[in-house]
Amino acid sequence: MNTLKDWVSKVLVEKKEEFNNLIISFQNKIDNGEMPKANEIVRDQDSGNKIKRPPNSHIIYTNHLGKGGLLNIIRNFCEEHNINKQYLVPISKKVSKSLWEKLSPTHKKFFEDLAVEVSDEHKRLHPNYKYKPVRKIRTEPMYKRYNLLPPVHRALFNDDEQYEELRSSAVSSPSTSGDSCKDQHYEYGELEIKKTSKPSTVLPLPVHHVENPSTDDDKYFDDLSSLASPADSTLNDSDENQYDVKETSKYSTDMFLASEKVLYGFKL
Repeated sequence: MNTLKDWVSKVLVEKKEEFNNLIISFQNKIDNGEMPKANEIVRDQDSGNKIKRPPNSHIIYTNHLGKGGLLNIIRNFCEEHNINKQYLVPISKKVSKSLWEKLSPTHKKFFEDLAVEVSDEHKRLHPNYKYKPVRKIRTEPMYKRYNLLPPVHRALFNDDEQYEELRSSAVSSPSTSGDSCKDQHYEYGELEIKKTSKPSTVLPLPVHHVENPSTDDDKYFDDLSSLASPADSTLNDSDENQYDVKETSKYSTDMFLASEKVLYGFKL
């Protein structure tokens, strides 16, 4: 499918001779004084109810080149190639920009001087005019990033600088799925604990770990496992409902154990 850029390139090649004749005719009108004067341009702009902004040199050039024959050439090109008429003006603007380079410096200066005269005439007729641009309403949806670190994790840091550093890295890399978000959560929890130089003093350790927390970790979490999910040696593999219940219980236990590790400051 052809794009606007493709159509512009194509018309510049196919209509090259017509464009050359158009530029010659256009420059002759400038030399013969047949171009509109500044007061005529301002009067045409003020024909509506709203006072328009005075046009610059390029707008004046583009408008009069279009009236001088450019639009007719582009219209014929669109009909020959079954191009939608909505491309008529966009193609004309691109082509007029290319044809501007074919004008001599003298003819370019003509439009620059004419734009100054138009601006002066506009100020004379509308001394209180002030340009007030209309801001376009933003239609794109706004998205908010979620914070992957729960507030309780702040207690695992010695200072706010460590917390903010890791929090920034978490927000800059948002997850798109539930599983990856869960993994990322515990990964950050492990990183937080490794960065802590001394045990947290905010949350107390459980009684099981007071004497020797480094050697009793396994026993403590085994006890929690037995409480959260009792062993069931009579599980029937053919019983799908019972299998689903145990798998769900196992997943809940794993989630509970992982949260306990992060909460009480143990390494994962």
